[in-house]
Amino acid sequence: MKQRLDKHFLLNRAFVGTLLAIAVPIALQNMISFGVAVMDSVMLGSFGDVAIAAANLGGQPFSILMSFGFGLSSGGSVLIAQYWGKGDIGRIRKVMRISMQLVFLASLGITVVCLLMPEGILRIFTKDEAIVQAGAGYLALVAFSYIPYSLSNNYMMSLRAVEKVKISTAIYGVSFFVNVFFNYAFIFGKFGAPRLEVRGAAVGTIFARCSELVMVLIYMYFRENTVGFRMHDCLKFDREMLPSYTRHSLPVLGNELLWGVGFVATSVLYNVTPETYEAAYTIIGVLACLQLVLGIDVTCIVGILRGGGDTRTAFVYDCGALWLVSIPMGILAGLVLHLPVPLVYVCLKLDSPIKAFLSLLRIRSGKWIRNVTVQTSPMPPEEEAQRAAGME
Repeated sequence: MKQRLDKHFLLNRAFVGTLLAIAVPIALQNMISFGVAVMDSVMLGSFGDVAIAAANLGGQPFSILMSFGFGLSSGGSVLIAQYWGKGDIGRIRKVMRISMQLVFLASLGITVVCLLMPEGILRIFTKDEAIVQAGAGYLALVAFSYIPYSLSNNYMMSLRAVEKVKISTAIYGVSFFVNVFFNYAFIFGKFGAPRLEVRGAAVGTIFARCSELVMVLIYMYFRENTVGFRMHDCLKFDREMLPSYTRHSLPVLGNELLWGVGFVATSVLYNVTPETYEAAYTIIGVLACLQLVLGIDVTCIVGILRGGGDTRTAFVYDCGALWLVSIPMGILAGLVLHLPVPLVYVCLKLDSPIKAFLSLLRIRSGKWIRNVTVQTSPMPPEEEAQRAAGME
């Protein structure tokens, strides 16, 4: 029995130590994000259901932004992780450059749309004019946090692929307290700040995201010397890695976009009665973060299938279960049968066990391991040494 467990790394101390060193900081980051959501709900709760619902709906475009960012960054991370295993630092920097450029363009586009038509976006989710007006004020401010968030988050996700995870935990930990402080100051008008209520939560988010970007830049230019990527590298354009990046990122990006649109669609399904349901959905959404941390389907699809380069299968499983099972069942439960919100929520989560089952079958087959790196002819020893040292 011991030999069998050893074969699968379960009793290998070096493997378990490496696993914990990577997993624990990421788990702490998820807990920090959970804490931010809780603090926002607690602070805005004193202003009633409309305030909570307005912040919740005003934050829906952020789900699309996260889908773009996570899709582009994850697609790049698949390549980065495999090049890291080969010691090809030069190509790692090139992948990071492409990923950063695309993330910037996506976040810029979403920011412009949110600034130009905040009310129109919110009317997709609700017809309650009080919620629309309060949410539009929130969205018009929080949209300014999208670009700094996207840049810093993309960089930290890329660093995860080269086993640097502690820095992101430290940065998110500091930004949590920055967020809480400025939320309190601007929501309630403390320390000489104006009382902005719902819009104050947006101001707190802007300060937190900008602080993350500042800390990322400090680390990038003064501490990080393994990869050697710098923000000014994004001013260059390199076509060598673009086909490979596109081929492996598009399935992940499509996966995340369809998932993000599906997540936003669930907000419409919950909005079947007055604003009290919106407030209830916000609380359910916060509690759902715990499920995402522990969900086996997330581990299988994001951690294993994508990490092994099997991005297309991950796309089919993730989006297929969501759009062919969860969304139709949610429509039936919420809009046709008018079931209570907890039952609608259960119907919208039916995709998780399906994805977990299919992913485990795929993993057992062994077909998920792919080599996604660019194959090249052997290089002279001098050039290989330069590349390993991070020189282009």
